[in-house]
Amino acid sequence: MLVPGALVDGKYRIVRLLGEGGMGVVYEGENVRIARRVAIKVMHPAIARDRALVGRFEREAQAAAKIGSAHVADVLDLGDLPGGARYLVMEFLEGENLHTRLVRRRFLGPVDVSHIAIQLLEGLAMVHDAGIVHRDLKPPNVFLAKKGDAGDFVKILDFGICKMLTRASLSDGTGGGDLLGTLSYMSPEQFAHGSRKIDARADIYSVGVILYRCVTGNVPFRGTTLVEHARLMKEGKAQDVRELAPDVDAGFAQIVHRAIEKDPAKRFPSARALQSELVGWTNRANRIEHLLSDYLGTKLRSEPPKEAAVVPPRATQVKEEDVFDTDPDPVPTPTRIPRKKTRTQPMRNAPTLPTLTKPTIPTADDVKTTRPRKR
Repeated sequence: MLVPGALVDGKYRIVRLLGEGGMGVVYEGENVRIARRVAIKVMHPAIARDRALVGRFEREAQAAAKIGSAHVADVLDLGDLPGGARYLVMEFLEGENLHTRLVRRRFLGPVDVSHIAIQLLEGLAMVHDAGIVHRDLKPPNVFLAKKGDAGDFVKILDFGICKMLTRASLSDGTGGGDLLGTLSYMSPEQFAHGSRKIDARADIYSVGVILYRCVTGNVPFRGTTLVEHARLMKEGKAQDVRELAPDVDAGFAQIVHRAIEKDPAKRFPSARALQSELVGWTNRANRIEHLLSDYLGTKLRSEPPKEAAVVPPRATQVKEEDVFDTDPDPVPTPTRIPRKKTRTQPMRNAPTLPTLTKPTIPTADDVKTTRPRKR
């Protein structure tokens, strides 16, 4: 273990520990000559004595240098420590990997997943164009870097077990019987122990599993042992995406299921083909989202809504005539109180009133005429 402040190879100063994996430890460092932040990956001393593992470590540097894609983590240097361990210097990335985000949120919406996958496939296409199969694509190896206000910028990590598609000087160094990768994200042909040729479609399967995991929270097959996992992949069938996530669009689910086909011939033939399908689906989803946003005020994004900024009340100018207004305020209309219903039946034991007779109006015959008396 290196301590903060230690100087590696006379030019890299250790700043702090970032994390530890199966093959080595990763530190934040600084190139003191050019004042640049870097990430330094140092092999464990015990692994440094294994020539095969050292070969994988070196292949990571050689593969990344050969690809030259913005979506592949750039390797800057490779060297040896005094104790014999190898170290690898990479660009320093700020952000989080996809695994960390899924642990925190568990699910991602199809639109957000497509935004990540399109970038991942852009870098993967460059990897395949360089004649390399990654063979270990999984959420921890998909880094979501912060790049200004543009959102997540995808970087592909860890080419330690990559395999060359062409007979170049860089071989896979694994032999026919080695089984390398992460079980849940490995393609079926990787279980064949070299009986089938592994090509770029193995990485397409891994991308499909990543898509499946993001929108459903599960992987298509999960065995507790290697034998059980291989049996599930051979005999079982992946559960429909929409059974686990009914809100997922049928078109998106169809893309995912084609990517995880067991037969490589039924999958997308290349990273570009899968990317093209996702771009087309995303364009349609964005148009729908725009309409929903205009008319219903809803979103298809899985990101939580941002808190609205507090806007101070707008100052209003008071006019003089408003202050000295002589007109009285309008009197509000009183609320009408409904009348109570009256009884229609007489009360029991109510006092009786005497019978009233109708008054008679005297006629002219009944009135006696009198003459005024003379004085």
